[in-house]
Amino acid sequence: MATPSVSTTLSSATRCRWWRSSVTTASWSQIARAQVELLGDDVGTVLAPTRYDLVAAGFGALGLHVEDAEALPTVLAQARDSGRPVLADVRTGRSDFRNGSISM
Repeated sequence: MATPSVSTTLSSATRCRWWRSSVTTASWSQIARAQVELLGDDVGTVLAPTRYDLVAAGFGALGLHVEDAEALPTVLAQARDSGRPVLADVRTGRSDFRNGSISM
């Protein structure tokens, strides 16, 4: 997965007013896959790992960082109960998602 973001506004029944997750591999993986295969180089596709949770916290939101999928239920509960805007920075592994699609 190459740094997609998913935004969801939660219903008013929950205490968390706004939720955003940043799912990232610190790479433009979809582009890199084809680029390396065709050109033999990953230049321009490798990104520095960015802690989006810290960026969100700098703007006053609750920033949560997730490296282990087992922590997701706890993080989601924290987000739900916070009553604040939340960004969860979720680190994922690389996958073959969209392998074969044109992306360069």
